[in-house]
Amino acid sequence: MKFDLTPIQRVDGYLFKRDDFYQTGMAIGGKARIGNILINEAIDKGFSDIVTTGSRDSRQCEIVSSICEDYGIRCHLFMPSGKDTDITDRISKRSRSTIHRTKVGYNSVLISHSGKWAKENNAFYIPFGMESQECIDINKHQVQNIPDSVSRIVIPCGGGMQMASVIHGLKEYGKDHIKVVGVQVGANPKRIIDRFLKDDGLFGCGYNFEVVKSDIPYSKHLENTTFCGIDLDPIYEAKCIPFMQKGDLLWIVGKRL
Repeated sequence: MKFDLTPIQRVDGYLFKRDDFYQTGMAIGGKARIGNILINEAIDKGFSDIVTTGSRDSRQCEIVSSICEDYGIRCHLFMPSGKDTDITDRISKRSRSTIHRTKVGYNSVLISHSGKWAKENNAFYIPFGMESQECIDINKHQVQNIPDSVSRIVIPCGGGMQMASVIHGLKEYGKDHIKVVGVQVGANPKRIIDRFLKDDGLFGCGYNFEVVKSDIPYSKHLENTTFCGIDLDPIYEAKCIPFMQKGDLLWIVGKRL
């Protein structure tokens, strides 16, 4: 599996992995890369409905909805009840997307409801956080153009799959001297990261990574989102700014549409 590498940008003593430069239609970033491949696989298998789940600020839900709209297939998003956001507003305007509101907003409840609905309605299911081996296999190669001189990668953690992909890639391409710092912006991603390291025999191999928790609530949109002249996502990447040190590489996973 071969993909073009998104670029590395240097600004004011910091580096940036611009995975937000990957775009398919209106969908942007590493999850768009995964979503595009999975949805194409679903179409090839004859599915006409796609199901996924996330918060009302979920970039994943917006990405999957956008790609489904481009390909002309139906999309079902399981999201918590509550006040609409810019993401739910945009999804609601798409003719092929339906938001299914769940009164209890816990991730476990959303995952249970969406998985059950997908089975009952013969729909293709894209898991919460794109938690799958395909995510690792698709995105791990993006580490190839990271300079060996980098000592730390800082990356926002929602579900944790993007961080797990980076860790796998560093191991595969001989760059595992680089420390990975995941900034937790929502629920603790350690279970998912541990699971995918264990599954591939990497867990306990002296990996130099840690998860640090942002003090800012997940639902809070930061107003000051610019760092080194780069406008960052107010929910995810902008919450990494307090943890950045000179010489670090900030992995920009994506941005909202």
